[in-house]
Amino acid sequence: MKIKLLLLVVTGMIALNVNAQSNPKNPIVTGIKGGLNLTNLSADKNTQEMKPSFHIGGLVELPLSYYKKFALQVEVQYSNQGYKGKETEIRDETTGKVIGKNKLDNVSLHYLNVPIMIKYYFKDNFAIEVGPQIGFLMGANGAYDLYKFYESRPYFMNYQSEVDRELDANGYVSSDYKKYYDKVDYGISAGLSYNFENGIFISGRYYLGLKDVYKADNEYSKILIPEGASEFAINEINKLNSELEFKQAKNTVIQISVGYRF
Repeated sequence: MKIKLLLLVVTGMIALNVNAQSNPKNPIVTGIKGGLNLTNLSADKNTQEMKPSFHIGGLVELPLSYYKKFALQVEVQYSNQGYKGKETEIRDETTGKVIGKNKLDNVSLHYLNVPIMIKYYFKDNFAIEVGPQIGFLMGANGAYDLYKFYESRPYFMNYQSEVDRELDANGYVSSDYKKYYDKVDYGISAGLSYNFENGIFISGRYYLGLKDVYKADNEYSKILIPEGASEFAINEINKLNSELEFKQAKNTVIQISVGYRF
C-alpha cells in the first residue's frame, strides 16, 4: 500500500513537471525569502509580549493548473520564535505598595519549519495562500520555567527567597530546553503574496500553532517544604501544591517576507 501511494505521488509530480514545461507562462518556480517575525506563545491569559525576530529560507512553487490560478508552494525555512517576557510589579504583602519590578526572561525557540501552501491567484500576480505547517525544534535560548504559563504566575513575584530556592530545586527553572519543549510543532498558516515582474515578491502570513509546545509528559512535582521554613513559606507552598496546574502554550507567528523568484 505504501509503495502504491509513493508511486502515485511520484507520478503526480512527473505530471506536474510535464505540465509546467509545456506551459512556459506557468513554470515551476524556485526562490528564496526572508524577513520579520513577530512571535509569541499563547497560553490562556498568561500570554507574554510579542517578540520581534526573523526567518529565512527557500521555496518551490509547483503549478496545479494550466492557467495560472492554483499552485502548491513548499518551503523550508529557519524561524526564530518565542516571546518577550513581561515586566511585573512586586508588591509588599502587607501594604500592597509597589516595591520593585521583576521581568521574565526572553525566550527564543529555533525552528526548522516546512509550510505547504495552496495558492490561489485571484489576479495575475496576487495570491491568497493557506496550508499546514510542521516545525522541528533545533534549539532554544532563555530560562525555561513551566510556571510562566500558570494562572497564579503573579504569586511567584512576591515569594521570599526560601520559596524561590525550593522552586529551583524542584526543577521549575532550568537551562535545558529539552526538559520542557517538544521537538515537533504543527499548525495552520494563511496569508497573501504579490509577485513583481522583476522576480521580487512580498508576502504577509499568520501562523497559528495547534500543538502544545511543552512536552505531553510535563507535570508539576509537589514542592517540598524545607526544614525550618517560616510559617509564611509553609502556607504559600501548601497553597501552590493545591493549585499547580499545567497550562498549554502554542506558537503564534506573524511573518512579513521579501523574496526573489528565479
